[in-house]
Amino acid sequence: MADVNQLELAVLNLATNARDAMPDGGKIVLGTRTEVILDQPRSKLAPGRYVCLTITDTGEGMDDTTLASAMDPFFTTKGVGKGTGLGLSMVHGFIEQMAGVSYSKARKAKAPAPNSGCPSPRQVW
Repeated sequence: MADVNQLELAVLNLATNARDAMPDGGKIVLGTRTEVILDQPRSKLAPGRYVCLTITDTGEGMDDTTLASAMDPFFTTKGVGKGTGLGLSMVHGFIEQMAGVSYSKARKAKAPAPNSGCPSPRQVW
């Protein structure tokens, strides 16, 4: 079973990053869905039923260099005193601890792109 406090902190970190990516305002959408993974050779997940969380925003996204480092501990694009660089790495670690996967499609583009994770098939809350 997932730690509810860690889940809350993960959602808070993702929402805070989404907010910070939109200094002039924008839209943040939180979504959940269940997904069944069959025995697919390309899936990183074992077959089973999963809960997927998606957070999408209308921010500008990240370039490929930034995106490649976004999950690294202490990596931040924020100014001094405005971020620790631990938010996304904590989310990534929490999802992996649950035997799930996390990824970001937050590339610089016109369309919003989600940060998603699929915790393992256990009761989340």
